[in-house]
Amino acid sequence: MTSIGKPYTTRRTEMNSEHISKSLKALEETMNPNRLVRGSLASCQSRVEELQADLAKLRMENEKKRDRLRTLRETLASRRRTISAAKLQAAPSPSTSLQAIASYFFFSPSSNAPPRDIESLSNLSATIARARSGLVQELVEVFNIVEVGGRPPIG
Repeated sequence: MTSIGKPYTTRRTEMNSEHISKSLKALEETMNPNRLVRGSLASCQSRVEELQADLAKLRMENEKKRDRLRTLRETLASRRRTISAAKLQAAPSPSTSLQAIASYFFFSPSSNAPPRDIESLSNLSATIARARSGLVQELVEVFNIVEVGGRPPIG
């Protein structure tokens, strides 16, 4: 009985061992790829979360820059309007400026000022007006003052 029982148990143990090893191998073949997929999925998920956090930061920075740009545009538009107003004031009618200059020098535009003096004052007034206009143009070009939508060329 001992001789018969021993080979049977050995064979049974071998069969169980073989069955267990086959089961482990099948389990590893099934589980390892799934583990790898889950691991790569987890790393991809963490990368996506990191990218979303970076994207949120960039959006916030962009919004700050947009606000700053909007403020700068408004400031430039305001400066352009100021320069335009100055340019409009810089070009008074020739008769008014001539009367103002004559009244300054001669106290009355109807006084008996020699025509030569009035002519020289007129030339001086025109030169000053051109100089003012040129200065305004230079300021606009140097500071690159452009309103949103552009402006017609000066000149």
